[in-house]
Amino acid sequence: MPFIPSLRLLLPLLMVASWSRISLAAQDTVPWAVADFQKAPPIEDTTDEAQPGLRSLYYEGAAYDGSPTSVYAYYGVPEGSPPDGGWPGVVLLHGGGGTAYPEWVHRWNAAGFAAIAMDLEGHQPGSAHTPTPRPGPNQKGNPADTLFADQFIYHAVADGMLANSLLRSFPEINPEKVGVCGVSWGGVWTCILSGLDHRFAFAIPIYGCGFLNESTGLVHTLSRLPWDPSLFLPQAGCPLLFVNGTNDKNFPPPVWQKSVDAGVAPAQELFLPGLSHSHPDAWAVPEPYVFARAVVEKRSIETHPATQREGDRLSASLKTPASQATLWYTVDTTAFPERQWQSAPADLTESAASVTLPTGTTAAFFLLQDSEGLRQTSSLVFLQP
Repeated sequence: MPFIPSLRLLLPLLMVASWSRISLAAQDTVPWAVADFQKAPPIEDTTDEAQPGLRSLYYEGAAYDGSPTSVYAYYGVPEGSPPDGGWPGVVLLHGGGGTAYPEWVHRWNAAGFAAIAMDLEGHQPGSAHTPTPRPGPNQKGNPADTLFADQFIYHAVADGMLANSLLRSFPEINPEKVGVCGVSWGGVWTCILSGLDHRFAFAIPIYGCGFLNESTGLVHTLSRLPWDPSLFLPQAGCPLLFVNGTNDKNFPPPVWQKSVDAGVAPAQELFLPGLSHSHPDAWAVPEPYVFARAVVEKRSIETHPATQREGDRLSASLKTPASQATLWYTVDTTAFPERQWQSAPADLTESAASVTLPTGTTAAFFLLQDSEGLRQTSSLVFLQP
């Protein structure tokens, strides 16, 4: 049975229409005071919701209604001594209804990264959702006339920048090797941060993307907001890996692919048939950890292969050889979350994947796999709406 996102996970998507009423239309960009968030915030260790092997702390978040806030976070490092120069690190941004997940920190620690995961909604972790000592705004938004600096959107991005500043300040961390990874709404914030905070070494948005006003998913009621990631992706200063599923109900393929193509930084994509929309499903995808390792080891990061159509033939030029290539396609014309996707073997040479398109194909892409089983996809082509 496919995973159905809980109401709590989807609530921010339903509430976001209220944020679009904020009167910022006259502004060209969202007024994040970036320099204010590029200094390490004060921290306080805590035993609240403590987890084995992790440091539990509060750090000072962006001011809310004129007063500092407290943001709960888990921090963990890999086993053993730091390498020369310090551990690489990653800032982890949860999605709607999420929190600071210790499991997510442990996964990145096992991959060789120090990691910090925070609760962006003013809570301690745990089912009780106990407020922090000084909570900021939560996912339900604020009245339409509230200052943008007091909105949840502003705080989520600002507190992500502050987590980057905090992580970089620890002596065991290599400040040049800190990236960001976010799930769902955390993926939206990740896209924004890639173009807003140029200290990040890599950015991995999972599900979340930009052009939300063009979405046919649950955010289709949005007008083009001044914080839409499409405004920030062109300024991204680091390599990106975009991850999504073929039938995602929140971030459908056309706007997702448009987001992948929006920037000038190297961008890879992984569009997985049947990937469900949840935090655990996102964590279980192995490629983000491998991508981050490749970036911090300064291996060459190439942009995803472009897909070209000539008549009834579809091809993708490969910059690095693949061991397997599969065409994934749909002949449906229904809404993308309801479309059925089918696979067919593709012809493969050292430099290209190609195939004759099945009759009636409406959208298609190549799923490529290397000799170690790691995957990436070519750009999606849409032959019909």
